Amino acid sequence: MSRKPNQPPPPDQTGEWFLNVVTPTSEIPVPGELAAPYEPTPAHPTDSGPADLYDPVDDTFTDWEPTTMSKVYRSRRTWRWSIIFSALFIAAIVGTAMLWAPRYAEDQVEERRTEFGELALALQGTLPAAADAIGPVTGPDSTEALTAINAIAGLQDAATNLDRLATEDHPSGLPFIGPDPGDELEPIRARAARLAPLADSLGRRLTEAVTYRTIADDAFLLPDLPVEADSAATSALSVSLATTLADTVGVAAALPTDPAFEPHRAYLDAATTRYEQWQAEYLDALRRDDALNAGVLADEMDAILIGLDDALTESLEGLRVALLQHVQDLDRESVEVQILAAG
Repeated sequence: MSRKPNQPPPPDQTGEWFLNVVTPTSEIPVPGELAAPYEPTPAHPTDSGPADLYDPVDDTFTDWEPTTMSKVYRSRRTWRWSIIFSALFIAAIVGTAMLWAPRYAEDQVEERRTEFGELALALQGTLPAAADAIGPVTGPDSTEALTAINAIAGLQDAATNLDRLATEDHPSGLPFIGPDPGDELEPIRARAARLAPLADSLGRRLTEAVTYRTIADDAFLLPDLPVEADSAATSALSVSLATTLADTVGVAAALPTDPAFEPHRAYLDAATTRYEQWQAEYLDALRRDDALNAGVLADEMDAILIGLDDALTESLEGLRVALLQHVQDLDRESVEVQILAAG
């Protein structure tokens, strides 16, 4: 049953139950240190003054002190000096490099000039031996071609060394600092780059001439050509003539392609074409016992072989003239390289 507002409580409701809740009369056991009376922490002794009028404040940070910091953080001046010293050191290195690098590059260029001149002179020194080898190599009746070819070994070595130097990178200075000293070598390098292949070409042509003569000697190695023969001899002769044709075709295919030998090569091709028909006519004359016609055909083949030798002699003479001119060109070019290298 609820009580109306502003109505006094009944006599038996005094409110003591609320006081028992707010201020309990029973005792709760607690530890001794909690039951002891509170005593504030004594304040540090200080000089008497207005602060004594107030109660001391319990400050847990009273004993705090700042942690000592590193010198790098405590002093900016030290850090700035290190930057200055580093900058000065780098500047000294750069300055030294700018002074030293151009001189070093110039020394390298001078050494390269000297090397170009020495190699050109060495190549020029091999030319007399190469010129002496031209005679035996191009002489139609010479038997010393293989021996003479050994004289050009020095020429080919000198050409290889000069070509190696001409294709190497030039010495160079620092970028963006004046003209590159290596540019001075460009005219010498260009001339040497032309001289080296020219020298190599001379050695190659001499070698190919010996090879050509050696291979060409195996063309048209014919057996004896009788004007009369029985059937067995004619059959054996037909086999030999067919073998000669096959060997000659192989010789023509293996010959070097030096343009100086074009007269001989053209004659050889024409002779091979005629030989195919000639072989059939000659064997037919032998089978018919036509000695007169067989003799005419044998004489024709002898004339073909003589003409082939004459064509080779003509080619060798043209090669001799070309090679001697080649030596003169090499001598002139090597002198030009030496003049450029001398500055």
